[in-house]
Amino acid sequence: EMIQIAEPEELLQKGYVFSENYKYAVKNMEDRRNGIFRTSNGELIGTKTSGRAVLNERTIPKDTDKVRLMNYFDGGSNIEVLNFWNYILAVSAGECRGKEFDGEARKAINMAIKTYTWHFLLVPKNDAMGYDITTKMQAYAPSYISENKKVTEDMEAVHNVWMESYKGAIFEANYVAGSKNSAGKSKSGRLLQNGCEYMIRIGRCATCYECLHYYYDNSKASNGGPVRFFDSNKNELSY
Repeated sequence: EMIQIAEPEELLQKGYVFSENYKYAVKNMEDRRNGIFRTSNGELIGTKTSGRAVLNERTIPKDTDKVRLMNYFDGGSNIEVLNFWNYILAVSAGECRGKEFDGEARKAINMAIKTYTWHFLLVPKNDAMGYDITTKMQAYAPSYISENKKVTEDMEAVHNVWMESYKGAIFEANYVAGSKNSAGKSKSGRLLQNGCEYMIRIGRCATCYECLHYYYDNSKASNGGPVRFFDSNKNELSY
């Protein structure tokens, strides 16, 4: 959960102290990005999870794939089973409601959203409890979709484009809001939504792919190299 707030290395720099198990956690996170799964004691589990797919292959969701969403609300929680595409569209609407994101900025955010979501279908947040992802991790808001037709258009524009790490893994493409009128840190491994909008608006980035390279290239999220793109037929794309 802490990676939603800060990278472990950043917490160390701020003076936080971790237990001896920290080194195992770092190793497990690195292995996970490469499609290798281990127990907390470092024992190899294998390269498959939940019978869904192999993390380090160019997998893409089928039209019938479902997201098992742990939905938290005042006074309780429940698990909803939702179509993958309907779910990520509702997350796009919930994450960025403003029309200033329309176009290339929203496309970049959508690429992060669907990469992040697909990662957690391959590596569920809590498979034992029966869910892949939670409403504490993404802003799921289907009621906002109808507010702006560009939400659907911008998702359709990147429907058949997929992102993977430098080493070919479907990675945990973290993203946060960030500050307005600031690009934020390059190669941080976390996309900044407001940063994308800012860079597109001032002409610092011309396309959504330039934004994605700015934040993810040569970061731990991308295994130290530039992110790569492929289409639904698993063909390499030169963006």
